[in-house]
Amino acid sequence: MVDVGGRRRATTSQKTPKATTTRPFRRQPVEPAAATQTLILRALKRRVDLGRFAPEDAVDEALLQLSRPGGPRLADDDRARLRATLLTLARSLTPPSAKAIYAFAKDAAKLGWQLHRAGRSPGATIRERADVERSGDMRALAEAAVYRELLHARDDEDLIRRAVTRALGERRRGAPGRVVPLENGDPVRDLLDLPSSGRVRLPRGDVRGAIAHAARNDANLGGLLRQVAVFAKPVMDEALGEELSVLCRPVGFADARYSKVLVVTASSVAAQETQLRARELLYRLQRLPALAHISGVRVVVDRRAFLGT
Repeated sequence: MVDVGGRRRATTSQKTPKATTTRPFRRQPVEPAAATQTLILRALKRRVDLGRFAPEDAVDEALLQLSRPGGPRLADDDRARLRATLLTLARSLTPPSAKAIYAFAKDAAKLGWQLHRAGRSPGATIRERADVERSGDMRALAEAAVYRELLHARDDEDLIRRAVTRALGERRRGAPGRVVPLENGDPVRDLLDLPSSGRVRLPRGDVRGAIAHAARNDANLGGLLRQVAVFAKPVMDEALGEELSVLCRPVGFADARYSKVLVVTASSVAAQETQLRARELLYRLQRLPALAHISGVRVVVDRRAFLGT
């Protein structure tokens, strides 16, 4: 009511318009296959415009666009199958009409995404990453171990402990064969025709691996094998030199304390000459690490032992 000249007159109330808020335009998410189809279609149209178009080029262009970041993950065998299928579809591109190009791009994108293999968690690939000696990727193995133990750990320290234990266990399990448990320079390595130093891994069916493990677990057998390795003819021939190796042959120890070496000759004449050169013989034998402790030699005549018959 408004008082005008003493009179009251009713007035119509004017409503103030409400401020309208405009919502920002939201793009609808584009399907991966549709996005790839657009990329393939643009690339093919560009080739047509440049006048450089052939069915084989269309297949290569489609595979190139499918390989771009964000595209489908394709295994090598799937990629080969896809290429063969696209070559068959590309026959419809002669001549390259707009309709045929659109259909080819659509089918190529659809087939590519049908063969897509989703990526797995690093923890799921721990068995594949365990063979570090072959792949050389220790970081990938550590990452896989952390992901694998993430849900089982109580805290960060427990996670680290679990991950290290898991990585080492998978590495031992994933490596082929088993490690030879012999120290560097062990004479048994030469006996088994293995490298004198370094880590050696043999297939599980290799008898040399069984002998090496037996030599480590059985002290008597290990000691016997090391004596055999030390007194092997090639080793002794190299240690004695050409002249002494023709006269005599060390074959083992002459006493229970392993302080004297038993040396055999083919005749009494050779035995006498060997006795005269006993100092030289002892010096040459002591240069071998396994015989550095010996104090003397004992020379006997035994033709069969000398000839090894």
